[in-house]
Amino acid sequence: MPFTVREGTLYSDQSLEITLQTQTIRYLIRLMLTFKSKDPLYQVSDVSVKVMNPSFLMSCYQIECSPVRYVPGQPPQAIVMCMMKQASLASPKLLVSCQCSPMEPKKNGLEVKLPIFANKVIENVEQLSEQAFKKNWDDITFKRPEFHKMDTVLRNPAPSHIPISQVLDQIANFFQGSLNLKVFRPTANKV
Repeated sequence: MPFTVREGTLYSDQSLEITLQTQTIRYLIRLMLTFKSKDPLYQVSDVSVKVMNPSFLMSCYQIECSPVRYVPGQPPQAIVMCMMKQASLASPKLLVSCQCSPMEPKKNGLEVKLPIFANKVIENVEQLSEQAFKKNWDDITFKRPEFHKMDTVLRNPAPSHIPISQVLDQIANFFQGSLNLKVFRPTANKV
């Protein structure tokens, strides 16, 4: 499931518009490019899309471009998949060629910069030592029992005649269904 989905215009001039839909899932980005002619009587044809991947970007990105897809009655589309390997401040580019209108010459060598930036989110992170992790875990689990008390975070919304087990089941279902959190039953170590 995508973390982010964005749509917008990637490139526009007097005869061509390239729109973009971006889906980001962790370190994988899927870009769907749509090529539209601004002349309503003509559809973009003879589209060629090539990834310009200089050698310094190859260590940061793995990029693949699908063949251009032509569907009758719809503008041509191409999909670019990009996997980020490491952080980079440089963004990859596409080299686009297409025929926008029979009255105009073919557009060749149009460079389009892709909105892909790898940042600190994907850099390696130093993990806590095992001893520090155990100390933090013990502090949260055993030394601060109020941390697990639901009543300190959320007041009981049910009337007093409803058993607390039913209330906890409903709250657990809410957390699991809406927040994708796992809820465990109270044990001797948790309140």
